[in-house]
Amino acid sequence: MRRRFTAPKSYAGQMFDFNAGEFVILAVLAVIIFGPDKLPELARKAARVWNFLRNIASDAKEQVRDGFGIDLNELEDMKTEVSAVAAQLKNEALAGAEQVTEIRAEAETLAKDANPTNT
Repeated sequence: MRRRFTAPKSYAGQMFDFNAGEFVILAVLAVIIFGPDKLPELARKAARVWNFLRNIASDAKEQVRDGFGIDLNELEDMKTEVSAVAAQLKNEALAGAEQVTEIRAEAETLAKDANPTNT
């Protein structure tokens, strides 16, 4: 089984999913394409762009939170609660359907016992 690079929980689902082999291939291609002299400078620029984009995303979250008065953690909590209630309702509906099936089978048995000539 191959091990995959997994992002920290705070960035889960937001970063690329690379395994070690893919990362090595990308590094070799970068050295071939840009050369070993320009690579450190390009890495610094890429890091700056990445940080800039993260800051934009963070600012957007803050604006949404301030503008709507909603804390994103509260939304996650609400989502978790709604999912739990939905799962509970599903389980109760399945249990109810099971009970209906049992009652129906019992009613059919009682009907056969009460009227043995109609079989």
